[in-house]
Amino acid sequence: MRSTNILSFAVALFLAAVAVYGARNWLNEQRQELVASTRQTVEQPQEAPSRMVVVASEPLRFGERVTRESLALIEWRADVAPRGAFETIEEVIASEEEDDARYVLSAMQEGELVLAANVTNPGERAKLSTMLSPGMKAIAISVNNVAGFVLPGDRVDVMLTRGDFVDLLLQGVKVLAIDQIADETRDDPTPSRTVTFEVTTQEAQKLVLAQRVGSLSLALRKTGSADVDEPNRVSAADLGEPTVSEEMLRAAQGEQDEIRQEELERLTNLERLIESWGEGLTLRLDQLEEGADEGPATARDLMDSKSTVGVIRGGQRSEYSVNKPDAGPSQ
Repeated sequence: MRSTNILSFAVALFLAAVAVYGARNWLNEQRQELVASTRQTVEQPQEAPSRMVVVASEPLRFGERVTRESLALIEWRADVAPRGAFETIEEVIASEEEDDARYVLSAMQEGELVLAANVTNPGERAKLSTMLSPGMKAIAISVNNVAGFVLPGDRVDVMLTRGDFVDLLLQGVKVLAIDQIADETRDDPTPSRTVTFEVTTQEAQKLVLAQRVGSLSLALRKTGSADVDEPNRVSAADLGEPTVSEEMLRAAQGEQDEIRQEELERLTNLERLIESWGEGLTLRLDQLEEGADEGPATARDLMDSKSTVGVIRGGQRSEYSVNKPDAGPSQ
């Protein structure tokens, strides 16, 4: 009976060792598979989906007809393509017929995406009516002074001169064309007399009426500027009052601030110096008073060894007797 128990224990111990060994091997295999899977994911990341988009293969200018030779396909690696992009050249040019022709509305450079907003609809010519924003009108007016650097796409302020007065009529108006040119890429500014604006109906009415009552001039605005100026009438009487530019005013204000700061620092240093003098004088007076309490002195000795010092505190003068520098201590 005893030998049977020993045998059973030995068998159980063997089976337990086999089970532990098998479990350890299985865990090692799982660990190796997990590490290999992770390394493969890191070394070979999942590629983003790709698609084809249409771009310009050469510079395109306003009014030019879009041809197959002026377009190209490139791979676009992204989940979605830009809104208005074309994925095939056939979407842009359905045929070579005139009825399906597209024309450039907004200039494009080589390699730039061709968007639906940059070209006309099939069979539609490139003209100002296709460039207008919804609800806007185009109106051409004659102006006396057109800055040579005002180009299509710029924004300007329109000023009305009548008699001895100048009024700010419109602000931030978009220029669609100069004379008969609507190409926004034009970079050869020349003096012009006719300007076409994109305006609302009421603004168009103001411009038409303003041409009858006076002359119009333009002031070029900074690109992207959204500043709104307070419209103040300027008359001939204001010409006698010189106006300083804001840049000069800011510079002058900065100089005044520096001067004030320097004066404040000097006053602060002077106050500290006066306070230190006062503390030293008070300490000296206290020492004199303590020396006077140590013993009597004759009137002549006091006269020979002391001098009178006047001190003003709080607007009141007080006089103190102090030892002369070469006099010994009071007896």
